[in-house]
Amino acid sequence: MNNSQSQDNIQLSLGQFLTQRREQLQLSRETVADRLCLKLTTVREIEEDALKETNPTFIRGYVRTYAKLLQIPEAEIMPYLDKIAPAQMTKVQPMKSVSMGRQRKKREGWLMKFTWLVLLVVIALVGLWWWQQYQAQQADLRSLAQQNDVTVNPPAGAEHALPDNIQPPVQNTPPVESTPPVPAVSANTNTATQELSAATPQEQVVDSSKIVPLPGSNRIPPVVNRAAGSEGDSAAAVALTQNGLVLTFKNACWLEVSDNKGTKIFSGTKQKGDTLEFAGAEPYRLKIGAPASVDVQFKGQAIDMSRFIRANRVANLSVPKAE
Repeated sequence: MNNSQSQDNIQLSLGQFLTQRREQLQLSRETVADRLCLKLTTVREIEEDALKETNPTFIRGYVRTYAKLLQIPEAEIMPYLDKIAPAQMTKVQPMKSVSMGRQRKKREGWLMKFTWLVLLVVIALVGLWWWQQYQAQQADLRSLAQQNDVTVNPPAGAEHALPDNIQPPVQNTPPVESTPPVPAVSANTNTATQELSAATPQEQVVDSSKIVPLPGSNRIPPVVNRAAGSEGDSAAAVALTQNGLVLTFKNACWLEVSDNKGTKIFSGTKQKGDTLEFAGAEPYRLKIGAPASVDVQFKGQAIDMSRFIRANRVANLSVPKAE
C-alpha cells in the first residue's frame, strides 16, 4: 500500500507534492513563509518548480525545511531532492602536518631572536662610541681648565725667574796695568791723589743697558724686568722705551720672546703691573697667550693687537713687522 502511494507521489513533481500536502493541512503560502522565515516568492518558486537559478545547496535546505513543516518523512522527499538537486561531494583539503607548523614557528622564533641580538649589539656599539667621545671631551675640558689655572695662578718664584738659557749681563772692564810706586812729591800731591781716588769709583759705574757684546761672542742682549721701577733708573728706562721693545702687563699672561736668530730670550708668565723691556736683536718674534692682557710698544709706538683680541686666539707676530 505504501509502495503504491510512494510511486504515485513520484509521478508528481516536487512542487505539486508539497502543494498537495499543504492544502491537506489547510495552510496558506503566507503562513508557510512566516513559519519558515522565507520570502513569499521563494515559497511560490518551490511549489512551481522554478528554482533553477538557486544554488543546489540552498534548494535542498529549503525543501527539507518545508517538508518538515508539512510533516513529510525525509525518506519520501529524498527522491525528489536527488532528482532536482543531486548532492555534491565537498572537496576537503588534506590537513597539514602539525609538526610542519611547529617547525616553521621554531624557525621564526630563532630568526626573531637573532634579529633582536643584532639590534642589541648595534645599540651597545653606538653607546660605547658615544661614551668614548664623551670621555675624550671631558679630558680635553679638564686639560684646558688646568692650563688656565696655571696661567692665572703661576707657581711661587716664577714671576721673577729667568729662563735657563738667559744669562745676566757681565761687565767687561779692561784690565788695569800695575805701575811702579812713585815717591811722594809733596803733601799737596798726596791730598790731590786721595781726592782723585775717592772720586774714581763713582765715575766707573757702567750702564748695563748700553753694553755691546764683543764680536764673535754668544751673549744675549740684556732684558730689563721692572716689576717696580726706581727713580734712579728713570732716564735709562725712557731711553730704552724710545729705542726698544716694551711689554706692559695689565693682567697675568704667558708669553715667549725670540730674537732674530730664533733664540728664546724669555719664556714664562708675568703678572699684572709687570714690564718687560728688550733692546737690540731685531726683529723679535712674540707669542702671547692673552693678547688683551698686554700692551706692546716698539720704539715708542703702540703695536695693534686688536685682530688677535677679536679672534680670541694666541698672538703670533714679528716686531718690527717685515716690509
